[in-house]
Amino acid sequence: MKQTLPALILLFTACSAPMDGYDLCYVEFKAVTEETRSYDEARLESLDLLVFEDGGGRLETHIRAGGSDLIRVSLRKNIPYRWWVVANAPEGIFDGFTDEDSFRHGVNNSIRGPSGVFTMFANGALTAPSETIEASLNRYACKVSVNDISVPYFETLDRIPDMGLGRLMLIDTQDAVYWDGAPVDDCIVDIVEDLSSFPVSIYCLPNKSAFRHTVIAVELLFDGISNWYSVSLPQMDCNHHYIIESLVLIGPGSSSPDIPVSRENISFSVDIDKWKENTSQIVFDSYEND
Repeated sequence: MKQTLPALILLFTACSAPMDGYDLCYVEFKAVTEETRSYDEARLESLDLLVFEDGGGRLETHIRAGGSDLIRVSLRKNIPYRWWVVANAPEGIFDGFTDEDSFRHGVNNSIRGPSGVFTMFANGALTAPSETIEASLNRYACKVSVNDISVPYFETLDRIPDMGLGRLMLIDTQDAVYWDGAPVDDCIVDIVEDLSSFPVSIYCLPNKSAFRHTVIAVELLFDGISNWYSVSLPQMDCNHHYIIESLVLIGPGSSSPDIPVSRENISFSVDIDKWKENTSQIVFDSYEND
C-alpha cells in the first residue's frame, strides 16, 4: 500500500487591529494525516514551526506541538518572512537559535528523531497576507534499496564453501578520520543484520562531497570467514531514492569493510529517483477580514 505523508496546512485566518504600529495576521497550523501506521516512513509525532524575518533575520516565533495539534500564531502584516517546518526533531534542539543564519548552520540534520521516525522539513518565503503557497515536505534522509544480491564468484572455486550473506551497511566517509584508522564502527550510519529476504532498504544523510562518497558494504561469509565488498555510491541528496537492482559479487572480497574492492570483483548500477512515495504539500492560504 502506498503511504502518504501528513499534509501540513497553514491558513492566514484573519488580520487584527494594529499592535506596536503593525497589523497582525493570525495563522492556524494543522497537520492532516491520511494514514497512520506504526512503522511506515511517514509517521508524524511532533512539529516545530519557526518563522524568521527575511534575509537571515531574527527569529519571530517558534512553536513546538504534537503531530496532530492545532497551532495558532500571529505574524505582522506586510513583513517578509522565511518559514521552516521540521517534523520529528528531538525536543529542545532548536533552543538558543535567534536568527535564521545560525539555525541553518547549527541545526543537527539527523535522519531520525528520538523514537526512530524520520525527520522531515520544508521551508519557504511568505508575506502575510499573501496568495496561496505550496511547498513539498522532504526527509533529511536518503534511501538506498538493494533488490537482490547474487554470488557467481563461488562457482569459480575448486571447492564450494559453506556460504551465506552476512550484513549490509552504509559507511559515512565524509569525516577524514575514517581514512586515518578510526574504527569502522564509528562511521557506520545504518546497518541491515538480516539478508535472508529482499528487497532491503537502508538510510543515511546526504553526501554531496566530490571526494568522500558514502560507501555501501556487503558481507559474504565463506566457511564462517567474513569477506567484504565495499564500493562508493554516487553523490547523495536528501529525500532521494537510490535503487540497486542487483549487487553481483564476481571476485574475492576484502578482509574489512573499510578496504574497498576492485570494481572488477563487484558489479552493480544505481537508479536515482526522487523519493516520491509519501509526498505531500504544505499549503499557505491567506486573506483579510472584510
